[in-house]
Amino acid sequence: MSAVKRQAKAVIDKLPDAVVQSLLDFMQKLREWEATREILEDEEFSAEIERGLRDVKAGRTVEWRKIKRTNV
Repeated sequence: MSAVKRQAKAVIDKLPDAVVQSLLDFMQKLREWEATREILEDEEFSAEIERGLRDVKAGRTVEWRKIKRTNV
């Protein structure tokens, strides 16, 4: 275990469980934000998302039942 992790564990061990739970929740949000950032930095993927949003706004959609039946 690295020195940083040992230091963090020592601090965490002194905290009340409610505070540790809040920290865990925050860390999970950070992971989610990191994934979002990675997606948004991918220009090709971002362009596909934008195109999809424009298609939805313009009504260019297909019902889920029709897609489900084609086993796409």
